[in-house]
Amino acid sequence: MRMRKKGTIFSILTLIGILAAFAGLIVLLVRYRLDSLGRLSVVQEGMDMLALSLGIILYLICMMDRDSFTGLKRRFLFLLVLVYVATFADAAVWITEGHQELRILSIVLDTLLFAAIPPTSYAFFAYVMEYLGIREKKSTKIMIALMQAGATVAVVVCIINIFHPIYFSIDQWGIYHREAYHQWSDLYAYLAGAVTIVVILINAKRIRAYQSAILISFVLAPVFALFVDQLFYGLTPACAVMLTVLSILYVVLNVEKSRAQSAVESELKTATSLQKAMLPNLLPEATDTAEYDLFASMNPAREVGGDFYDYFMLDDHTLAFLIADVSDKGMGAALFMAVSKAMIKMRAQAGGSPAEVIRDVDAKLGKDNDLGMFVTVWLGYLDLTTGHVVACNAGHDFPALSLRSDERSKGGTYFVEESEHGPAVGLIPGMEFPEIEFDMEPGDKIFLYTDGVNEAQGKDAVQFDIDRLLAVLNENREKRSEEICCQVKEAVDAFVGKDPQFDDMTMMALAFRGYRREGLGMIGSILVDASEDALDEINEFLGGKLSETSFDPNVQFQLELAVEEIFVNIFSYAYEDPDEEMKASPLFGKVEVSCEIQSEPAEITLSFRDGGRAFNPLEAQEADTSGEMFLEKEGGFGIHMVKETMDEVTYERKDGANVLTIRKKL
Repeated sequence: MRMRKKGTIFSILTLIGILAAFAGLIVLLVRYRLDSLGRLSVVQEGMDMLALSLGIILYLICMMDRDSFTGLKRRFLFLLVLVYVATFADAAVWITEGHQELRILSIVLDTLLFAAIPPTSYAFFAYVMEYLGIREKKSTKIMIALMQAGATVAVVVCIINIFHPIYFSIDQWGIYHREAYHQWSDLYAYLAGAVTIVVILINAKRIRAYQSAILISFVLAPVFALFVDQLFYGLTPACAVMLTVLSILYVVLNVEKSRAQSAVESELKTATSLQKAMLPNLLPEATDTAEYDLFASMNPAREVGGDFYDYFMLDDHTLAFLIADVSDKGMGAALFMAVSKAMIKMRAQAGGSPAEVIRDVDAKLGKDNDLGMFVTVWLGYLDLTTGHVVACNAGHDFPALSLRSDERSKGGTYFVEESEHGPAVGLIPGMEFPEIEFDMEPGDKIFLYTDGVNEAQGKDAVQFDIDRLLAVLNENREKRSEEICCQVKEAVDAFVGKDPQFDDMTMMALAFRGYRREGLGMIGSILVDASEDALDEINEFLGGKLSETSFDPNVQFQLELAVEEIFVNIFSYAYEDPDEEMKASPLFGKVEVSCEIQSEPAEITLSFRDGGRAFNPLEAQEADTSGEMFLEKEGGFGIHMVKETMDEVTYERKDGANVLTIRKKL
């Protein structure tokens, strides 16, 4: 990222220099030559000014396309700047000639002109080599080294010319004179041009005929102009011709690039659509159930990525879920991803533990894997009847877990499970893959991710890292799975800033809500703020549970009324005048509502757990329903109504929390 910023600054400074040179040329022309231009001078300066104008436009176009710059485009931009410098120097020397006060400037400009030609010739040779896709074999390396050495020697000779005239000299009156070896000044340009043409002809099959023609014209056009230069003193069109041909070259070759790019973009759109189609649809009926809440997202760094996720039921009570990261990016990684995903799902549906599935897929992917690609995988099975999880980690990032029964997860905070794992799949065939096991209770959560999340880079190449990820997860641990993923994505984007995404970023959040029972049996819980605004959320939660049963409408009404009375009583009084002990409770300001429905015996149990001050509403003074004083007593009529309509109401103070439980027979 730092290099990218430096490149941008350099490009802007170069543009400023180009514009300043053009403006300076106009000032020189108006001040010293405008009133004494001959016919040849008019032609010369007109050609140079037109070519320089084209050069500025072409540079601006290149700048606008800078985000997609490849090595080839960078070579073109370098070539453009060199040709522009030579053209500017060529235009300026004719203006300064014959002006004694500009003698030093004239020497500098003539030296700049002669010294710019050799590196320009080499830059075009290097551009052609890369355009043709010629790899640096031993023979080509020797040729490149010779070309570089020749350009260096030619530039050094031009510098020596300042002190010992070889090609030209400027007398005391500012008059330009050709020296004895002037004809040799273009020797390197001729040789480099000839070598470049030979390279183009030998490799003509790599490109189309018109592409070869436009490349060769960049060499032949200025050569023809150099012959003109020998015939008419005062006319040097070579540099202007090069800049003009360079503009035509860019336009013509970009036509082919645009065609190829359109074809590639069409293929990428198709590949992107296919990849999205391969990922499971996050349908509410499959991901937002009474037993679990699951959400996943994938944001590829390119049009297509190598990350993937999946989830599916293996049987009536086992949920398989996984996340994976292929070792590369782009089309190759996408194809490897498609194969890996299909193989894992097919093998898992055939039966066996996660470790057995990974082991068999590893054996198949590792066989005849000439590309050397591999994929890291985290595969887990969740038994919805017990909450038991069996998982296998094949070289993947460690998951973040929120397990209330684990001492590392106080108050339900997330921690990183750094258990033993095996190598990546497809990397070392024949390896064994260990398994891990743990139990989830209602309210527990799992967060899976790829390294595009924790290794996302911000300012000064600092990574987002695990600690920042855990902080975001813990700040949002009570939210739904989709909201958790969105919050993590927003946090990473804010950390990275405006820099483009470097790696695929995929994540999956899974919350275990309750155990799956036979018949009507189910368990679920919800944690909400102790505020009136949360009442609708509780009613929605309870309504979802009751909708799956065949309750008598009158019983359902009694339950909803009891829930409202209890919850209103809690948020109205539980957290008044809190002390330090209450504030230290992980449940402070919260209410956890749990629901269990059983078929044998047919009954529903609701529990309300809060971290407020200790208070047993069942020990409160019995409400006197004959008068109106009960309306002023805390918990009075509400608790009386609950006790009258429910079959059982109990209270206990457990682990610093109030737990009120009601039970109603069906």
